Amino acid sequence: MNPPKKSKSLQEIVKQRQQTTFVGREPQIALFWQNLERSPEFRDYFIFNVWGQGGVGKSTLLRQFRKIADEAQFATALTSEHSSD
Repeated sequence: MNPPKKSKSLQEIVKQRQQTTFVGREPQIALFWQNLERSPEFRDYFIFNVWGQGGVGKSTLLRQFRKIADEAQFATALTSEHSSD
């Protein structure tokens, strides 16, 4: 007998919806994908720098980049100015 499914929290539901309904930033997403598809010696970029005004979607874009890289089986890391090493 299968155990009952655990209900998702509101936070999990909102996060899932945000990921599945991501819109905008198509040129940046396309550039990121194109870059990943190339072999390392032909990649245009090794680092993607995301910057700008607060509240414009930088963190959301970075989550999308990370999701794409994870799906393509690339290693990812998350850091901030608070990281010491």
